[in-house]
Amino acid sequence: MASSDARCDESKCVSYALSNGLYGYYFTCYSDNLYPMQCAHGYTPRIVDAEPILTLFSGGQLGSTAEIWGTEFHKLVPYQYYTCCPPDLPPNNSIVSRHCSNSLSISINDANNDAKYVDETDLIHNSTIICEEETRPYPRKMANWGKMESFVCCDSIVEHTNNKTTDFVEETECVPFSDEYYRPSTVGNLYGIIHPISCNNKGIYSEFQFPRIVEETYHYECCKTGSKTPPFLQDAKFKWSIYPQIAVSIISMISCMILIIALLIPLRLHARNIYKESTNANTSTNTRLHVNRSRPTNTNTNASTDPPFGGYNLYLIYLAIPDIILNTYLLGMYSSYANQKYNHHFSGVIIRDWIIKPFEGAFVIACSTANLYLNCVISYEVLILLRNSYHTTRCDPPSLVKVTLQAASVYSVAILVFVIHYVIGRKQYKLYYQGNFDTYLYLRDVNLYWSLVVTYIFPIIFFCYVWITIWFCGYMPSATGRMKELVWYFFRICIIFYAIWLPGMALIVIGAVKKSDFANYICIGYLFCGIQPIVSTCMVMTKSDVRKYTRDLITLSYVRTAKD
Repeated sequence: MASSDARCDESKCVSYALSNGLYGYYFTCYSDNLYPMQCAHGYTPRIVDAEPILTLFSGGQLGSTAEIWGTEFHKLVPYQYYTCCPPDLPPNNSIVSRHCSNSLSISINDANNDAKYVDETDLIHNSTIICEEETRPYPRKMANWGKMESFVCCDSIVEHTNNKTTDFVEETECVPFSDEYYRPSTVGNLYGIIHPISCNNKGIYSEFQFPRIVEETYHYECCKTGSKTPPFLQDAKFKWSIYPQIAVSIISMISCMILIIALLIPLRLHARNIYKESTNANTSTNTRLHVNRSRPTNTNTNASTDPPFGGYNLYLIYLAIPDIILNTYLLGMYSSYANQKYNHHFSGVIIRDWIIKPFEGAFVIACSTANLYLNCVISYEVLILLRNSYHTTRCDPPSLVKVTLQAASVYSVAILVFVIHYVIGRKQYKLYYQGNFDTYLYLRDVNLYWSLVVTYIFPIIFFCYVWITIWFCGYMPSATGRMKELVWYFFRICIIFYAIWLPGMALIVIGAVKKSDFANYICIGYLFCGIQPIVSTCMVMTKSDVRKYTRDLITLSYVRTAKD
C-alpha cells in the first residue's frame, strides 16, 4: 500500500553487510561490494552522503565466496551508509539525511529469560525496547530472520495508515534479492562453488520471478517481467568444476559395469550347473547310473576348464555396486548442471544457493558406509583364512549364500545410516528456515560426529586391527600358492581403496564442515570417488580368473560358445 506522505525510513534496510549474530542474521543500513543496498516493501535505497564511509576489516565473514567479488580476507573494506526512500522521492541527495541509529538486536532467547519480555513475537511494539539516545528515542522494528529482533532508534515516529505497513511493491519492477529472506542475488563462480541465477521470492514478492543481470556488477535483480535466463553462468570455473567430474564418472561407471557383467555371467552359469546337478540327483537310481556312464568325459572336462565361481569373486560384485550407484548419481547431477537444469529444492552441495541439501550428504555417507564395511568383511574373511592356514586347519572359501547375506547386512546398515542422517538433515533444514539457529547448529554437529564415528572411524579401526593382527602374528608366510596370491590380491585392493577413497572422503567432510573456506574441497573429493573405482577395477584384472571372465565378455566369447 503506497502513501503519498511516506518518508525515508531506515527500518526498511535489509542489507547483510556487517551482520552475523550469534543467534541469526540481522539487517543493517550498510553496503559493500558483496552485500548491495537493499530495501524492503518496494522502497528505493539512497546513499546518505553526509555519513562517512566506514573502513573495517572484513575478517572471515565473507568466506571464500568473496574472492569472486575481489574481497580478500582480513583486508580493509569500505562500507557505505544508506537509507530507504519512496521511489517517487525527487532525486536530490540534499534532502536525504540520517534519522536513525545503527541497527540494534536482541535475541529472543535472551528476551524470554527476562521477566519484562512477555511476547517474543513482538518485543518492540510492546514497548519493551528502550532507546537510550535522547535525540533518537523512538524505536522502529526492522525485518528479522532467526531468533533476533532488530530495531533502530530514530528521531521521529513513523505513523502507518490504517495500521498497515506502507509499501511500494506494486510500483516496483525489480528487487535486488532472490527470496523472502532478502538474501542478495549474486553472480559468479569459483572452482567447486556455483552460484545459480534464480528467483524464488514468496509472499508480497511472489511476482518477482524473472532474473535480470545488472551490468558492471556481480549481482542480478528479480523482476516482474522478463525472459527466461539460464540458471548457470558457464564460465571457465564452471566448466572446470563440472566437466572433469562428468568424464571421471562416465569412465568409472563403464569400468564398474564391465566388471559386474563379466562376473555375473559365470555366476549365472555356475548357478545353472548347480541346478542341473540337483535335478540329476533327484532322478531314479537306474537313470542316474545311466547318466553317470554316458557323461563322464563332459563332467570332468567342465571341472578342469571352468572352476566353480568362488565367493571371493562375488565380493567384487558387491564392492562395485556402491561405486556405480554413487557415480551414476554424480553423473546425473553434474550433467543436469551442464544442461542448464536447476531444481531449487534438489541440487548438489556445490550449488551455492543458500539452501540446505540433506539428501546428497546422506547419500554419499551411505555409499561410504557400504564400501568401508564390505572391505572390513573381506579383511575378516582373509584373517580367518590365514589363521586356519597357520594352524593347518582346513578352511573352505565363503559360500555364495554367506557372501550374499554379509553384503545384504552391510547394505542394510548403509540404508539405516542414510535414513538417520537424512532425517536429522531435514530437521536441520526446518530449524534453519524457522530461524532456530542454535538448535540447528547443535543438530549439525550431532549429525557430523555420529556419522564420522559410525561411517569412518569404526571400520578404519577394525581394518587396521585385522591387518596388524595378520602382520604381527606371522600369518602371511603360512599362506602358499593360490591362497597367498588371493591374500595379497585383496590386500592391494583394500590399500588402494583406503589410499584413494579415504582422502576423497576427508576432502568432502572438510569442505562440508568449513564451507566458507574450503567448499571447493568437495569438488576435489568427488573426483577421488570417481577415480577409486577405476583404479580398483584395474587392480581386479590382476586376478587370472577375473581377467579371463572380462576377456570372454569383451570378445563375445559367450555368444560364440552358445552358437556352437
